Amino acid sequence: MRFNATAFTLATFVIVLVAIPLPPVLAAQTWDVYIVDDVFSPQVIDIAPGDTVRWLLTEDDDDYHAIVQTVDGPRSCTSKPGGFNSGRKSPGETYQQTFFDDGMVVNYKDGIGANCLEDGAMGTIYVGARPVPTSTPNGGTKIYQQGLLILGVSGFLGALMAV
Repeated sequence: MRFNATAFTLATFVIVLVAIPLPPVLAAQTWDVYIVDDVFSPQVIDIAPGDTVRWLLTEDDDDYHAIVQTVDGPRSCTSKPGGFNSGRKSPGETYQQTFFDDGMVVNYKDGIGANCLEDGAMGTIYVGARPVPTSTPNGGTKIYQQGLLILGVSGFLGALMAV
């Protein structure tokens, strides 16, 4: 087995790039959520920390809407004290909110008129990776993302060393 210094240097560089994420501000994106016929579309989105969600009230929807954060936990129509609230918005207006906390789960509803449980006027935003269960049903084996990453990197380095 011969050691290849160039391959090792390249592999180390790639690992460093993967291990050091870009600051959220450099990679930030804006995600659009439309309100059509009193329903959010899409109702569930996954974003990265530092991304912005922009709610767009379509011109052909002649209702007023308010985007209101709801309490943590299962979807609910109960407003979260201190959570965001767009106030009354007219057709054609927008509202946006930026989310920085990795692992945050944000539920929201239409705060004017619509029954969020019956009409689908509610949504969820997952900031960063969705929560990973720490156990599986029926006593199955626990698998963690970090362990999979280490296993993948060690396999990659082992393959480079064999070259």
